[in-house]
Amino acid sequence: NSTGTNGNYGDVIFGDGTLVMLPVAGNVALYSIDGGETWVQSTLPHSGSWTGCYGNHGFVAICTDENTAVATYSQDGKTWTSSPISLPITQKWNCVKYAHTQGVVAGQYIAVGNSSNIAISSTGLSWLSEDGNDSITLPTHQNWTSVFEADGKIFAVGGNSNIAAYSINCL
Repeated sequence: NSTGTNGNYGDVIFGDGTLVMLPVAGNVALYSIDGGETWVQSTLPHSGSWTGCYGNHGFVAICTDENTAVATYSQDGKTWTSSPISLPITQKWNCVKYAHTQGVVAGQYIAVGNSSNIAISSTGLSWLSEDGNDSITLPTHQNWTSVFEADGKIFAVGGNSNIAAYSINCL
């Protein structure tokens, strides 16, 4: 079915019976509670290119524009936090995923971007780039474009290269 809107959308997220489409440019997200038959607009707190995920009973979206540090959270995919939530480091954030696995980041959101830095959040509302005294980083300064979970490990993939990294103890 058509969304009935003019726009360019990238990520499609599903959680708790709701589909959410995030814009490639702009601040208008779309959601559907009937399996994609009808779509309703919702407003994100910042205009840009967005990526997101569902986990811990909520949606998290991060702006992927160069040198931004903006994230937002929604429990239902309809209403997003009214003001942007700052990620801990200003950089281009490329991907955010929810880790279900066991280990240090179990039950947390993980964001990767165009450096070796990783941001983690248990709620999607506050973000950290350090865990105690240890810095949470990937092995190289790279444009990390994807992060995902498989077989109890967290994997990150570098864009435009042959570099990938994984963590047995989940960071």
